[in-house]
Amino acid sequence: MSVKTIFLSHSSKDIEKVRKIRDILETLEYEPLLFHMKCLDDNNDTLEDFIKKEIDARNIFVYCKSHNSESSVWVQKELNYIKDSSNKRLYEIDIEKPLSETLVDFLHTLANIIKKNKVFISCSHADRTISDTVTSLLENNGYEVIRYNTFSLEECDEHEHDIVSISKNGIFLPIITKNFLKSMYCMSEVEKVLYEDETNNVIFKPVCVNMLPALIQASLPVSANRYQMYNIGDISVMSKNDLNGLLTFIEKENKLY
Repeated sequence: MSVKTIFLSHSSKDIEKVRKIRDILETLEYEPLLFHMKCLDDNNDTLEDFIKKEIDARNIFVYCKSHNSESSVWVQKELNYIKDSSNKRLYEIDIEKPLSETLVDFLHTLANIIKKNKVFISCSHADRTISDTVTSLLENNGYEVIRYNTFSLEECDEHEHDIVSISKNGIFLPIITKNFLKSMYCMSEVEKVLYEDETNNVIFKPVCVNMLPALIQASLPVSANRYQMYNIGDISVMSKNDLNGLLTFIEKENKLY
């Protein structure tokens, strides 16, 4: 699935407003998906199945809220199906506002979408198998994943720049293992990101694999205690619930104070 496809849920009566949103997305090289099928009967079962399949194939949704959409049977069916589905990211904009305000709200929403759609995985090169599993999970759910398992000295400057950039513009996800805590590079990455958090609101999502919480707390900087961690036992035998739990953790707020 494309990480840049965004499903626009809207009333066909608002199509002109929604097309302006679509045009902005296309300018930014996103692939907005919208349906304008007012000619079809509201009780068309084939259409409902088709839309559900399209929703199943997407992960990012923008609800174009209006009086029309709130009273639309189809839009409400879409929203309920999206909310009942696992690991769907749903955002909302109010298109009843004047166009200038709507666009400001939309650009703010889009900034959140972009930030929460890019994930930098920090891990020890010795944990490549774990990193591969998490990367596959995220990519299959529409995330753009950046990771370094190893890098040369010539790449250090670029790597440090990426760390600072992703801490401001994406999700930083360290996979914390015994190997991670022994790695000078991994620990340096965590320190840089947590330092950025003093001046920027970073999204820090630590995933701990087969580790005692007390050992992690003793090893990481004190400022890491501001964040809730996600604990996994054996990642090679993770159940579907475990995988869904990890995705939910990535989406929800985990900063404690």
